[in-house]
Amino acid sequence: MLKVDINDADKKIFQTEIFNQFHPIVMRKMDALRLKSFGLANSLICKILKIHYNTLLNYFHQYLEGGIARLQEIKLYRPISSLSEHFVTIASYFSENPPSSISVASAKIEELTGYCSCTAEWL
Repeated sequence: MLKVDINDADKKIFQTEIFNQFHPIVMRKMDALRLKSFGLANSLICKILKIHYNTLLNYFHQYLEGGIARLQEIKLYRPISSLSEHFVTIASYFSENPPSSISVASAKIEELTGYCSCTAEWL
């Protein structure tokens, strides 16, 4: 079982700074640790915050790895489109020549970039 010891300084930060966080995910992480600092059971914390038990354990691991600074880190998965390198070309063309339909736009993107949207592969 994972043992999470929260020091008094961090308990005070969880109480006072929880709603001053810039991102809702950080707020939820800090709220989870705040509730844990009150001695609540993990299952009750999960129920209150509507999170999975594994998510709560992940928050605890983050806190144990790097304290509050680690809880404040956000690493969201943001895939990058293959078309992103062609953004300027596509945007400038369509601003001058608005397409009449999605199929026309798709065909023009394929012509401009060589990327076929129907097979999602490079030609």
